[in-house]
Amino acid sequence: MTRPTFAFAFKSTPEFWALERHGFKPNTVRIMDAAEAEIAMEGSYAIAFAGPVQIRVVNTATGTAFARTLTDISIVGELLGKSIVVFSWRHEDVQS
Repeated sequence: MTRPTFAFAFKSTPEFWALERHGFKPNTVRIMDAAEAEIAMEGSYAIAFAGPVQIRVVNTATGTAFARTLTDISIVGELLGKSIVVFSWRHEDVQS
């Protein structure tokens, strides 16, 4: 198994977390300031050139988490001077 080269962790509300966990919504959208967006883009380059990049998504109500290997990180727009960043993964039918 290849060790992830980069990792992101986010919290999601129970409704979104369930959709993300079960593969109905295999992405998360985040509003990020310039420094955070720059880190996200470093993760995007790592996906392309350095190997697997992991995301960990935590349920805000229960603290339960799952991890996935990211397939893409994209800045898709801007809102009030901040970047709209989409983190995407391929759903894996696993128990973690």
